[in-house]
Formats: sequence, structure tokens, C-alpha cells
Amino acid sequence: MLAQCLGGLSVVVRPYIWDNPRFGADPAAGRWVFHYGNYATQGAVIYLTVCAATAWYACRLRQFAVEEC
Repeated sequence: MLAQCLGGLSVVVRPYIWDNPRFGADPAAGRWVFHYGNYATQGAVIYLTVCAATAWYACRLRQFAVEEC
């Protein structure tokens, strides 16, 4: 859930898709403008948050296993 919140926050700060202002006037223009760098940033934020959460959880499991021995 934290990863989704941080990913959503990164989209608010750096949106990766927006309306194309030339769409109505230019028949060859696409409906949306897509910024791949901002999209990659959102993916990296989500990925790194999930990796950090998984590492923290693994460390906690290791601590519990060591304490029981």
C-alpha cells in the first residue's frame, strides 16, 4: 500500500500522460502525450519501495528466528 501511495505521489509531482493540445487541429496527432521518463520514475519508485519493504520483512523474520534459538 505504501508503494502505491508513493507511486501516486510521484505521478502528482511528475505526470507521465496529458492531453495533446494539437489533437483537434492536427489529424495525425495522437490523443495523449506520453512522457516515458516520468513513467519510468513512477515504476522505479514503486519497485524500490517494494524491495525495501521486502528486505525489512526478511530482516524481521531473521531476528525472530535468531531470538527463538
